[in-house]
Amino acid sequence: MKSLLAFAFLALATAAPTGSQSEPQFKNAIGKNPGVIGLGGGIEGTSVDKTGKLYTVNSVGLYALDKENSTLWTNGTGGMSVVGLSSSRFTRTLGTLIGDPSGHKVLNVQDPKKPTLFLDASQMLQPNDMTISLDEKKIYFSGMNWTANVGEVWYYNVESKKLEKVPWTGDRANGIELSHDDAHLYVTSARHNTTTFQTLFSSVIRYDINKANGMPENPQTVLDYRKLRNDAGYFPKDAGTNMYANLSTDATAYGAAVKDRKNPQDNEMDFDPDGMRMDSKGTLFATLNAWKTVVMWDTTKASTTAKFMELETVYWPTNLELGGPEGKTVTVVGKCKGNANTCVDSFEHSTPGRAFKNLQGDGGNTGKDTTDDCS
Repeated sequence: MKSLLAFAFLALATAAPTGSQSEPQFKNAIGKNPGVIGLGGGIEGTSVDKTGKLYTVNSVGLYALDKENSTLWTNGTGGMSVVGLSSSRFTRTLGTLIGDPSGHKVLNVQDPKKPTLFLDASQMLQPNDMTISLDEKKIYFSGMNWTANVGEVWYYNVESKKLEKVPWTGDRANGIELSHDDAHLYVTSARHNTTTFQTLFSSVIRYDINKANGMPENPQTVLDYRKLRNDAGYFPKDAGTNMYANLSTDATAYGAAVKDRKNPQDNEMDFDPDGMRMDSKGTLFATLNAWKTVVMWDTTKASTTAKFMELETVYWPTNLELGGPEGKTVTVVGKCKGNANTCVDSFEHSTPGRAFKNLQGDGGNTGKDTTDDCS
């Protein structure tokens, strides 16, 4: 999802191994996903269709990952324009949704030649990322103003067409995902130093979903990334390529802030939690943008059991999804080392993704299936 951590520097660090060689490892997956090639720094929100095919967006369009130049929809097609996309979701009953945060709208591009406005999001800071209930009657959105360190969460009732703001206790809201059983909503929160752009605090906040009305309530911080990192003693290998000088409008200020850090343990967490996806049994995967890392957490257990999984080629992971023929391939997209190109890594998980599995059945909804393969 849209992280503006283009203003932040990677932690200068070397990692200790996070597990034995028998544990799953992310590997370069460009061979199976050449569609990421050339999508640029704006590569964002991944999604999966009912066949397991994976898609991603950049600022101007929605693309399939299985082959190069596999465009589903691009800006202006069918008379509909966007400012810049950050999210995508395939559904059984609602069409193919893409979010335009700066344009404050969500489009339905199920028919790429006749896109329609699905939701006017002018009330929101932005529709950054989205997650959809299993019955596809409820949609939850995250949004933020990066500069001001503020965020929002919104709830859209598909049947009543009512859009409601959810009480939010965090800072910038970015990744958002429902639990495997729709009982909880998970949202990332992060705060940065507005002078050095250094990430000061980042976490995952969990809501209970009110079964009667669908409203998220009782927010609680359930995962503290800094504590998790410190307890694990984890610092990613080769995570410091000093990209900041090429990205920041104030590299001098940042350099002054970090020059006295003698070792990785002295560094603050120069990463941002970005996109999240859940499998169908409760394991949450979360990208750490600018730290070439994904956090894997079985949410049926304590957050202290969460693990860091280092990526191979993706240095600035923005989002991920579970796809493939069985929906078990965890695929991460983002920018490569050096910030010039786009990369993709994956590993084979034991359980299908929440989105993939829901697309196989009716999820309690008897509406028309609109999830045709759109490539």
